[in-house]
Amino acid sequence: MFHWICRRTESISGFVLFVCCSLIYEKTCNAFSIEKSANFSLITNNSEITSSSNNYFGYSFYVKPLLAGQATLLIGSPKSIKTNTTALNQEISARGDVKKCVLDLTKEPDVTCSSSSPNREREISDDSSILVERDALGLTLTGSAVNTTAVICAPLRGLDCTLKHNSPGACYISSDFGQTWSTDLYGPESDCGATLDLMFLLDGSASVGNTNFNRIKSWVNSVALHFDMKNFANIGVVQYSHYDAQYSLQNQPYIVTEISLGQYDNYEDFRIAMNNVQYQGFTTFTAQAISKTTLDFEASPRFNEVMNTKVLVLLTDGRSSQAELLQGVSTDARSKGIIIYAIGVDNYAVSELQTITGTTANVANNDLIYGLNGFTDLSSIVDPLQQSIVSNIDGGVTTNNTNPLSQAESGMSVTYLDVSFIL
Repeated sequence: MFHWICRRTESISGFVLFVCCSLIYEKTCNAFSIEKSANFSLITNNSEITSSSNNYFGYSFYVKPLLAGQATLLIGSPKSIKTNTTALNQEISARGDVKKCVLDLTKEPDVTCSSSSPNREREISDDSSILVERDALGLTLTGSAVNTTAVICAPLRGLDCTLKHNSPGACYISSDFGQTWSTDLYGPESDCGATLDLMFLLDGSASVGNTNFNRIKSWVNSVALHFDMKNFANIGVVQYSHYDAQYSLQNQPYIVTEISLGQYDNYEDFRIAMNNVQYQGFTTFTAQAISKTTLDFEASPRFNEVMNTKVLVLLTDGRSSQAELLQGVSTDARSKGIIIYAIGVDNYAVSELQTITGTTANVANNDLIYGLNGFTDLSSIVDPLQQSIVSNIDGGVTTNNTNPLSQAESGMSVTYLDVSFIL
């Protein structure tokens, strides 16, 4: 059973060229195939094209007349797959492709085709590779009627983000009819939209002790494991104990940035660095530590980005030295968009944690405060804390951030005008 879709081009030195697509049904839907008029000889004799019967070669195409008797075609095959892909994974692995075929009407038949796809290779994590592969490049294809400009789209281009799977789509433009392609017209596939700057502020005072500080380090690693540090989260760590007024906040010997925001873009390197943090001892100057951590946030290149969420997680086991300063420094941090969580262990002061977070509810009913009886209880709040942080991101309960292109599927339809193009 054949269904034909034909398109007539302009006359080429006396030739009238028709390009047709046929959708062939057997037991399952096989492939579109391009044919040319006269005796409709198949031009799919190219080994690249016939290597897969389900590549939908010819689903989209664009014809550009050249010299007398010749034309060049850009032909999309949106279900084209990588070589060596198993049948089981063909549907989810379809990257798509575009072929550039030169059609000579003075010979019967004489067609040469080669791949003309944009270079889309990029580093992606193993967890997201299958989803990213589902591009369907070549689902839409168009070009100029007066020059060699062509546009090809991959509307199913996706990105596996920490919070959800985005489907922004992507389009490429070529000024030389597929010889070279620009970067994405909109480029949304490299952007998950929401990002996170997360700082842990850890009490390293004498009352914590070395054994419990090791528990704290393991807990930080457990929370960090939930976040994608390559595409989504910059995570840093500050340890604090004593404050010395003769030094500036950035040069305090015992209020130290152990890991700066974005220093590591993978969990394993972060975990090793966290395990190497050395316990300090001494006092508990929490207010000064909050001020220092605020400066670290401000140093982030993402600090003023609308889609970036800033979260400070403070962990302390006791009462603060110079507690009267907590109100001012905490208010300043929150006024700069920093969401503060406060975790008290054992001998903590609830009133101080409320001041720091800017809340009045008791611990049992406070989303920003966690009260624990001992450091062995830290593991019980790993999941609740992670889920609460996520709730504040990308349109969560605390922010109004949204990414209007995250599910746009740009390029699902495309029309090129010689003054512009419309997606």
